[in-house]
Amino acid sequence: MDVTISNNSTDVGNLIFFVFLQNQYGSFDISGDDLATVCDGSSNLPFIFTRIPNSYHRREIVPLSGTYNLYALNCGSMDQTVTVSYELVNPGGQQLGTDSAPLTWIYYIFLSVWGFTFLVWLGNIVYHRRGIDPLHRLLSTVPLVKLICIIHNIYYWNTLSRLGIASVWESGFMAFTDALYNFAFFGTILFLAKGWGITRAQLSILELRSLIITTLAIVGAHVIYGIVGGYYLFAVVIMYILWLKYTTGNLAHNMNSLDAQLLLLKRAQIDASKTFVFEKFLLFKAVQVVISVYIFMISLYIILSTFFLWSTPWADHTLKEIIDLYVVVSIGVIMRFRRAPSDDDAIELSDLDPKEESVAPVLVVIHPPTIQDGNVVPHFAFGTTEERAHLMTIA
Repeated sequence: MDVTISNNSTDVGNLIFFVFLQNQYGSFDISGDDLATVCDGSSNLPFIFTRIPNSYHRREIVPLSGTYNLYALNCGSMDQTVTVSYELVNPGGQQLGTDSAPLTWIYYIFLSVWGFTFLVWLGNIVYHRRGIDPLHRLLSTVPLVKLICIIHNIYYWNTLSRLGIASVWESGFMAFTDALYNFAFFGTILFLAKGWGITRAQLSILELRSLIITTLAIVGAHVIYGIVGGYYLFAVVIMYILWLKYTTGNLAHNMNSLDAQLLLLKRAQIDASKTFVFEKFLLFKAVQVVISVYIFMISLYIILSTFFLWSTPWADHTLKEIIDLYVVVSIGVIMRFRRAPSDDDAIELSDLDPKEESVAPVLVVIHPPTIQDGNVVPHFAFGTTEERAHLMTIA
């Protein structure tokens, strides 16, 4: 604590400056007889205090962390005019309080965890680089953008730690990276729920427009709440509900379609557990579970952040990062490349009862067909061996 005081009155020596820890000396009566003991010097409380001459400068080491009360007491009979400037700095020049200071090293931990996560995902893609598809490229943007957010958070909080203030562009870039991550995360989950690259080769313009609008709406709600706060939290909650409805609805649609095909396989006396239909059904089911747990966790986080964690930013940020890490790692584990089924598992239309061939167009939608000379050559479960090597496989 660095204090500079200039006394402009003639009644010098009767101004006493003192500081005490609120929790430790909360019983001190600032308006009663306790003040007299300070003025006559008989106070035995270990305050940091001294009588002020015309000018005064003092650097004092505050022994304990907490909330301190600072007072200037006029023990004389004349009015006094003083100019006071002070700077409270934590040990080592730390400008952040105890509620935020841990963020300077907590984000380094998250940087190492997210960096390792991204390298593992990247290594899996490189190992299976011949089979990479647009969906996996899209999934890669989420941990990549999160790494950018983490790096800027390290820079931002360390800047606050040194200077006590951040520039407009630093705060603005923080909001931009958060919005970019939310756009990548919520948008990617919607693409995944739609079955893009899993059960559908492409989405219609109308579906893409609806997907983008939904993503922008929830990102916009986050941005507005981050700036304004207060009752705009309800806008975030409403957008989460709409996003959840959109996501779970599409997941359920894909699961119902795959379940119907599993029934056809069962009627044809085919072991469905060795087909892509079954594996993709399990994929969507696993994603559904992850999203359900995520919504529960984010709901709990909103409650805790609003009513309990608002006074401890480090705990608030840590909890949010843990939730983000959970959902991204879980989706990554579900969607990672795996060993493809063997060639013996391929099921051609000729293996089915002739009357079941009429269902081929429905099944081809689930698995990209072979195209030879512009003509579609349908395959019931997988397509050709070359196609199976190209598809994202879960086995």
